[in-house]
Amino acid sequence: MLYLRADTAVEVPVGPAVDVNDGFTPITTLSIAGADEAELLKFNAAGTSPITTTAISGALVAITGADGYYSLEISASELDTEGFLVLLINDDSLILPIRLEFMVVNANVYDSLFDADGVDKLQIDVVEQVGTTVPAPNTNGIPDVNVREWLDLAVTLSTGNKPDVNVDEWADVLLATTNPLPNAVAGATGGIFIAGTNAATVVTSSFTTTFTGDVTGSVASVTGAVGSVTGAVGSVTGNVDGNVSGSVGSVSGHTNQTGDSFARIGAAGVSLTNLGGMSAGMSAEVQIEANDALIANNLDHLLLSAVPISFEDTVDIDSVIGQLAQDGTGTGTGGGGFNRETDSLEAIRDNQLVAVNAALDTAISELSVAAPTATPTIRTGIMLGYMALRNRFDTQTSGTDALELYDDGGTLITKKLITDAGGDYSEAQMSSG
Repeated sequence: MLYLRADTAVEVPVGPAVDVNDGFTPITTLSIAGADEAELLKFNAAGTSPITTTAISGALVAITGADGYYSLEISASELDTEGFLVLLINDDSLILPIRLEFMVVNANVYDSLFDADGVDKLQIDVVEQVGTTVPAPNTNGIPDVNVREWLDLAVTLSTGNKPDVNVDEWADVLLATTNPLPNAVAGATGGIFIAGTNAATVVTSSFTTTFTGDVTGSVASVTGAVGSVTGAVGSVTGNVDGNVSGSVGSVSGHTNQTGDSFARIGAAGVSLTNLGGMSAGMSAEVQIEANDALIANNLDHLLLSAVPISFEDTVDIDSVIGQLAQDGTGTGTGGGGFNRETDSLEAIRDNQLVAVNAALDTAISELSVAAPTATPTIRTGIMLGYMALRNRFDTQTSGTDALELYDDGGTLITKKLITDAGGDYSEAQMSSG
């Protein structure tokens, strides 16, 4: 028997449809329209007849891979009656009769049994208890509970219709007083301590008990003065603003200095003038920190360590050394960056000497035909004097008197007019030849 959800269309398997003659050969051509009878027999609680008959409205669809079995959709209107449902199909000349039984249940029952998400629950209402009608609760979903007896004794009610509860023992031990617990809200003033926040609880009496275990957790703050702590305190993490009398094993964190010790050390250690008594371990730590600081700023490469990658990666271009060594127009060989082979002091010395020697060993070309300038270059001036000493130099007395200077090929390049008036000899400024 299959359960179906009332008023909800569903597809059900129908079969097997087998040959009427041999009783086993699957029939794949069965249809509702061609059958002799295709009916739904429904339970009819309200009618004069307990069973009603309804013609099947759906169509049979053969199921692939399952010869003789069909899929049939039963509509929501055909499932409008809760109770048993019988499906029958008769075709006397084709198949043996098919009869399937179903139980149609309301949506709440079906969903509580078959809901895939498990979100629906079976609705159960308490109507009677021991033959007596249960009254409606004051709040839906919360049953009214009335306690009338406890161990065959009538329960009495105190103020506010609350049952009196008398506790005579605790963990099989007889309580020593009729009022063992304070008559106050737990966690409030005068009440017992409870887990959680007890901000309103005030303790006015002294604690005389001894804690033999550990107190774990953190205390946000203590407002007010703490008289004294007698005994050893393992460790204190955080700030101690007051005075501590006695020996302190260790202190993690900052401690404010006052009194004679503060006067001798001074604020930020300004009175410390002699560290000669520094331990070897402390001295080594200072050395390590100083060395780390030099390495962090690449200062170790000034003398001891080699430059790891390149000058540009070690010295920032905008540092003092970077601005002394680089013009900032490029990097590396051929650019504006520092190049050890050409820009170091040794390289500059060697390169300048090579350049001077090369310049001195370079031949100077003779001057061309022109009047020598009043502001010659060194090269031009030296060549003019050299040509005057080496080359042909004539004193012309026929026609215009002049001193004439020729190049190596015999071309007149420049000359000076000369005069002799009244015994005064004069040479004019050189002009073009």
